[in-house]
Amino acid sequence: MKKLFNIVLLLTVMAAFAQVDMIGRKVTATGVGMPNPDHKNAAQRRFGALRAAEMDAVRRIIEELKGMYVTSETTVSEAMTTSDVITTKTEGIAKYYELVGAPVYKEDGTVEMTVEMSLGDLDWAGKVVQVTGIGAGKARPMALRAAELDAKRKILERTKGLYLASASMMKDGAVEMDKIDALAEGIVKNAHTVKGSEKYFDDGSVEITCEVKLGDNLQPIPGFASVLMDNMDFDEEYPIVPEATYKLSDIVSSTGAAAYTGLIIDCKGVDVRPALAPKVFSQAGTEVYGSSMVSESFATQQGMIGYLKDMNKAKENTRIGSNPLIIKAVGVKGENKADIVLSDADAAKIADAAKTQKFLGECRVMAILK
Repeated sequence: MKKLFNIVLLLTVMAAFAQVDMIGRKVTATGVGMPNPDHKNAAQRRFGALRAAEMDAVRRIIEELKGMYVTSETTVSEAMTTSDVITTKTEGIAKYYELVGAPVYKEDGTVEMTVEMSLGDLDWAGKVVQVTGIGAGKARPMALRAAELDAKRKILERTKGLYLASASMMKDGAVEMDKIDALAEGIVKNAHTVKGSEKYFDDGSVEITCEVKLGDNLQPIPGFASVLMDNMDFDEEYPIVPEATYKLSDIVSSTGAAAYTGLIIDCKGVDVRPALAPKVFSQAGTEVYGSSMVSESFATQQGMIGYLKDMNKAKENTRIGSNPLIIKAVGVKGENKADIVLSDADAAKIADAAKTQKFLGECRVMAILK
């Protein structure tokens, strides 16, 4: 009888706090966010409150599924509590989640948002992932652009993974610190804005709907760029995008040697012509960079090589990161003059770096044209 009572008690606790649906393989949580009074206008305050509510809901899901690390320290002196401090930490990756219903706006300015996450990845196979992006700006085009960026960000978080770390501190019964850090990084491809989904609000903000179709392998259905590269020989063993890449490229590797975040090839002294899928060779004829070294996902998203005419702009481009390897081209080859030739010494330097670093596999390559 006691064992039965404990089981009933456990189920009651789960129903009250965890909101885990084991039959439907889903977990839900409601987050709360409040507007930041330091934000300049009502549109930004609404955006901030919605984002805070979403992150709070995702945090609650991670806390339920992975647990919360708690430390407690209480000091009692002469039968009175003189200090009582509780700190909590939680950390994890959330993906394959979506909003349930519409946000609820409260009279005090706070927003409530309910998030539902699937406990089985395959539940999202063949699914159309649809999100709503919100943006604000001084002019309508900028507000639309902001909404699009927000939508693409949400698609990335829900399909590739959102890393979340949270810390809270309660002192003498009152929360003194509550912080959430959320990071996501990866490639968003084949996501498009739903035509006619734009909504304009009197606070100056804009909402748009963006969607992407996932295949049975949980990857986005290929788009037009994939058709253009249909006959290319890509390295499909190279990870399309890690489940979550939360560190931007490190400047120093574990061995202490320079870790390159990208490759810039200065072609101002040779007549190189832009192409969809060019290659890079050494003077000896060894292929240094080509489609066989990258994933189709990266190549179709941004092209094998980016082209600019200004070295300073290339160095500032996010594609090649903050510490690119800069190499001088010595020639071109091929009927279309699209393939770049490097000295054997520089080609060896690139090949050596590629053994432990992934900038080539992610198409983080740019060419400077004359």
